[in-house]
Amino acid sequence: METSTVLLDWLGFTVPSTTVQAVQDVVGGDWCRSEKGFSGYPDGYLCLSEAQVGRMGTGAKRAPQEVHCSLPGSALATWTIEKVRTVIQWVLDHGGHLTRLDLAFDDRLQQVTVLQVYEAAQAGQAVCRSRYSRLIHEQRDFFEDTGLTLEFGKRTSQTFLRVYDKRLERKKRNDPAWETYGTRFELELKDERAQACAEELAGLPEADWKRRVVGLLRAHVDFRETTREAKSWEKARAPLCAWWEVLTEGFKKAPLLLQKVQKKIEDVKEWASKSLAPMLAVLYAHHEAGQQFLNQLIHAGADRWKTRHLALLRRFPPTKTPYVLNPA
Repeated sequence: METSTVLLDWLGFTVPSTTVQAVQDVVGGDWCRSEKGFSGYPDGYLCLSEAQVGRMGTGAKRAPQEVHCSLPGSALATWTIEKVRTVIQWVLDHGGHLTRLDLAFDDRLQQVTVLQVYEAAQAGQAVCRSRYSRLIHEQRDFFEDTGLTLEFGKRTSQTFLRVYDKRLERKKRNDPAWETYGTRFELELKDERAQACAEELAGLPEADWKRRVVGLLRAHVDFRETTREAKSWEKARAPLCAWWEVLTEGFKKAPLLLQKVQKKIEDVKEWASKSLAPMLAVLYAHHEAGQQFLNQLIHAGADRWKTRHLALLRRFPPTKTPYVLNPA
């Protein structure tokens, strides 16, 4: 297993004058029109397959030919780095701009914990572009610990960093490979910052991408042997914290990946068997519920399908035909 990985986790862009077909041709995938609009655009499109879940919007009155496209990490799973560069360059060549670009840095051996990062920040060792930070500790489902999340910057700002335990997140989602994850540093760039990053990456060879994206991470937050009371120039000249230097050097040497994890129907079946089966059996056996209630429940559930559910079915329009659970 790799000790560290760097992942391109989101790509969003807007092109002012193009067609949905032109965008489809450059990003690939099988798209169809959705029943609803997307991101304020009246006309919405979905790309759903085993590896792709993408959204597109167009048809705004203020700009009828404008097309906005949003591709999360799962939609980039089949791409190569060269294709990422090609798509970014196409957007730039057509007068478009990036709206979002996410980079995820994974410490898969968990050499550094979220608590360690928090304690360093509390000690004044975090040299950060943003003055806003917060620590979140969530407990869900009868106090099941979902771990600590440390944020640097506000979610609405153009640069936002989230540090959290990816293992706990994947374990909660019943990912069989949850133990291969670790501490994740998730850098979210928006608007002008995303645009500047994309313009630079489009012109760089793949070998230089990792060095540059690690530079972006360190430009937002750096951990140095300093104190909260130190002056700004003293903090900037202070040596790096040893753990941070080791971690970021590891990121520079890590493979640059596109997301490959995709939930399969077998995973859903295993989750349902472990988590739902006992209560479903209770509902089936109870005189105030029974088979008819389960049929109604399933029928109503089909009306609430979202993109991730449709992707598992590999089809677009939700069916109105109810599924029936057969008794064992």
